[in-house]
Amino acid sequence: MAKEQYPKIATKTKISDYKKIKGGIEVKPKLTFSPGQHVQIDEWIENGDELLVTIEQYQSKMDSSLANKKKGTDEIPFEEDEPKN
Repeated sequence: MAKEQYPKIATKTKISDYKKIKGGIEVKPKLTFSPGQHVQIDEWIENGDELLVTIEQYQSKMDSSLANKKKGTDEIPFEEDEPKN
Protein backbone atom coordinates (compact mmCIF):
# COMPACT_ATOMS: atom_id res chain seq x y z
CA MET A 1 0.00 0.00 0.00
CA ALA A 2 1.39 3.38 -0.96
CA LYS A 3 1.99 5.96 1.73
CA GLU A 4 -0.76 8.59 1.72
CA GLN A 5 0.44 12.07 0.77
CA TYR A 6 -0.78 15.13 2.65
CA PRO A 7 -0.49 18.79 1.66
CA LYS A 8 2.24 20.80 3.37
CA ILE A 9 2.38 24.51 4.14
CA ALA A 10 5.36 26.50 5.36
CA THR A 11 5.92 30.17 6.05
CA LYS A 12 8.61 32.29 7.70
CA THR A 13 7.79 33.96 11.00
CA LYS A 14 9.10 35.31 14.28
CA ILE A 15 7.55 34.70 17.67
CA SER A 16 5.58 37.85 18.47
CA ASP A 17 4.49 36.89 21.98
CA TYR A 18 4.37 33.96 24.39
CA LYS A 19 3.10 33.22 27.85
CA LYS A 20 3.56 30.38 30.28
CA ILE A 21 0.51 28.21 30.75
CA LYS A 22 -0.06 25.07 32.79
CA GLY A 23 1.86 22.29 31.10
CA GLY A 24 3.85 24.46 28.67
CA ILE A 25 3.81 27.77 26.83
CA GLU A 26 1.42 29.41 24.38
CA VAL A 27 3.25 30.90 21.39
CA LYS A 28 1.82 33.65 19.20
CA PRO A 29 3.74 33.99 15.94
CA LYS A 30 2.81 36.39 13.17
CA LEU A 31 2.07 34.08 10.25
CA THR A 32 1.49 35.28 6.70
CA PHE A 33 0.18 32.81 4.14
CA SER A 34 -0.35 33.05 0.39
CA PRO A 35 -3.88 32.96 -1.07
CA GLY A 36 -3.37 29.34 -2.17
CA GLN A 37 -2.26 28.37 1.32
CA HIS A 38 -5.37 30.04 2.78
CA VAL A 39 -7.52 27.70 0.68
CA GLN A 40 -5.78 24.69 2.26
CA ILE A 41 -6.00 26.14 5.78
CA ASP A 42 -9.72 26.82 5.32
CA GLU A 43 -10.22 23.19 4.23
CA TRP A 44 -8.37 21.89 7.31
CA ILE A 45 -10.47 24.10 9.60
CA GLU A 46 -13.72 23.06 7.91
CA ASN A 47 -12.82 19.36 8.18
CA GLY A 48 -11.62 19.68 11.79
CA ASP A 49 -8.37 18.01 10.74
CA GLU A 50 -5.63 17.38 13.30
CA LEU A 51 -2.40 19.04 12.16
CA LEU A 52 1.28 18.62 12.97
CA VAL A 53 3.07 21.97 13.13
CA THR A 54 6.85 21.90 12.73
CA ILE A 55 8.98 24.87 13.73
CA GLU A 56 12.63 25.17 12.79
CA GLN A 57 15.04 28.06 12.87
CA TYR A 58 15.29 29.72 9.48
CA GLN A 59 18.14 32.16 10.13
CA SER A 60 20.23 33.12 13.14
CA LYS A 61 22.16 36.24 14.03
CA MET A 62 25.85 35.85 13.35
CA ASP A 63 28.26 36.83 16.10
CA SER A 64 31.56 37.69 14.41
CA SER A 65 33.50 35.93 17.18
CA LEU A 66 31.56 32.71 16.42
CA ALA A 67 31.51 33.00 12.63
CA ASN A 68 34.24 30.40 12.11
CA LYS A 69 33.18 28.04 14.90
CA LYS A 70 30.69 25.26 14.34
CA LYS A 71 27.87 25.64 16.82
CA GLY A 72 24.55 23.86 16.87
CA THR A 73 22.01 22.16 19.03
CA ASP A 74 20.72 18.63 19.12
CA GLU A 75 17.35 17.95 17.59
CA ILE A 76 14.54 17.73 20.12
CA PRO A 77 12.51 14.61 19.36
CA PHE A 78 8.79 14.86 18.60
CA GLU A 79 6.72 13.94 21.65
CA GLU A 80 3.43 12.14 21.11
CA ASP A 81 0.54 13.26 23.29
CA GLU A 82 -0.32 10.93 26.12
CA PRO A 83 -3.21 8.65 25.12
CA LYS A 84 -6.50 9.80 26.62
CA ASN A 85 -8.22 7.07 28.60
